[in-house]
Amino acid sequence: MFKTLSVVAIMFIMVNLPAKAQQSNECSRTVQRCNHQIQGISDAISKQNENSETKDQLLELLQEKKMRCAEYIQNACS
Repeated sequence: MFKTLSVVAIMFIMVNLPAKAQQSNECSRTVQRCNHQIQGISDAISKQNENSETKDQLLELLQEKKMRCAEYIQNACS
């Protein structure tokens, strides 16, 4: 009985570990991609003049990107 449960437990772990590892990799890649995109927008904002229309557009884009990334990360990491 104990051997059967042990084998079932090991099989369950072996089946689920790759899925967890893949999910973890997807989560990490999503976080890295979002951080890179947000950093790129932030860098572009810092190079703009104080009251430029482009800066306002970039700030709006940054807020949208942060909201989308939060959703992407939640989906990839949960």
